[in-house]
Amino acid sequence: MGYHLIACEILRYEVEQARREAGDGRVTVEFLRKGYHDSLTTLRQVVQERIEAASSQGPDAVLLGYGLCGTGLAGIRAVGAPLVIPRTHDCIAILMGSARAYDEHFREHPGTYYYSPGWVEWGADAIDRISAFGPQVGERFVAYVEKYGEDNARYLIEQENAWAARYTRAVFIDTGVDDPARWEAAAREIAASKGLSEFTRVSGDLGLLRQLMAGEWEESEFLVVSPGSSIAASHDNQVMRGEP
Repeated sequence: MGYHLIACEILRYEVEQARREAGDGRVTVEFLRKGYHDSLTTLRQVVQERIEAASSQGPDAVLLGYGLCGTGLAGIRAVGAPLVIPRTHDCIAILMGSARAYDEHFREHPGTYYYSPGWVEWGADAIDRISAFGPQVGERFVAYVEKYGEDNARYLIEQENAWAARYTRAVFIDTGVDDPARWEAAAREIAASKGLSEFTRVSGDLGLLRQLMAGEWEESEFLVVSPGSSIAASHDNQVMRGEP
């Protein structure tokens, strides 16, 4: 019956564009709120629930429009149908076309925040997307409040994220969807309001999303998880692996 894609809403515009280009109706799509990233436990639970619901409909495969997202998707299990996910740490690499493209840019410009149409629309404030801490801020704050009290909890969160002040560069990833100039202008305004003095644009690449939906799953770019197995972090350039 084709493929079912479960994707973060941050990728909505790019997924819809790639799906329109495919034009064969083989892929059904559902989008999940970006806010689920505020708790890795919640993200993992919701994605697993949606995988199980989709698999019960008998698709040829369930596709994930996510990266590993910290450890948010570690432990996710394929149920009834193969599970396919890009070998990336997060959506930024997907928008840039590959983990390799992102890594090359990161090595040259390590102190960079990334914006895209989806991050402008649903990210609220992309500067708060801090890879080391951001996905878990919500649940960590609650735990700190319970243990240390609210004032101390706020102080601890502020200290953990203080290193973000060193960042002065912002990048808009132009994926060519909708009205790029409008999204770039909005991203530039957000970056300026946060004191990011350097702003530039880079070209995105929908190649990974096209390949994902077309069933062109090269092992170097995608992990295919067999039913009964799960996603695990590999801690190498493969990003993730399947395990029983």
